[in-house]
Amino acid sequence: MLLKEVREDFEKFLSQLITKGRKYYLGRGPRKVVVLIRRNYLIIELQDFLTLTGWVLLDTELWGVVEHLEEAVANKYYNLFSKFLEAILDIKVLSHCYTLISETKTKSVFFVADRPWEQAEVKIPFQSLDLNTLLERVFFNPKVLPEADKTNHREQVNSEKI
Repeated sequence: MLLKEVREDFEKFLSQLITKGRKYYLGRGPRKVVVLIRRNYLIIELQDFLTLTGWVLLDTELWGVVEHLEEAVANKYYNLFSKFLEAILDIKVLSHCYTLISETKTKSVFFVADRPWEQAEVKIPFQSLDLNTLLERVFFNPKVLPEADKTNHREQVNSEKI
């Protein structure tokens, strides 16, 4: 099945995965996560994303710490997250970057693909994946990413209709 057929479910799934992952690894998830697919871009906006550290520091100290922490997160996890996206979709992530907007306490992350995201084939039915197990696989043991079944899911759907 193509991603465009399940786009809203995929956006919701990524939102839940990111919220739970940040809460698990950083002590607090963002208050709101918006995931948008636009052509070759996967845009993830984390609103009010500060970790617990952000609530105990003065404003003058805060952004230096936040920038350092988010740079560490970006260096470690965005590459792993890109590999995860490539494992469940037949797409190649060419680049990723992020920006922090201090005035609104927003962080935006951009993943750029080799073609429009909606044209990607879903290799693994992400709806059936357990978020807790997936967090372990994606962030702690990326060598054990989920694998696609050898059967073609489109053929399974078509045979069930008959």
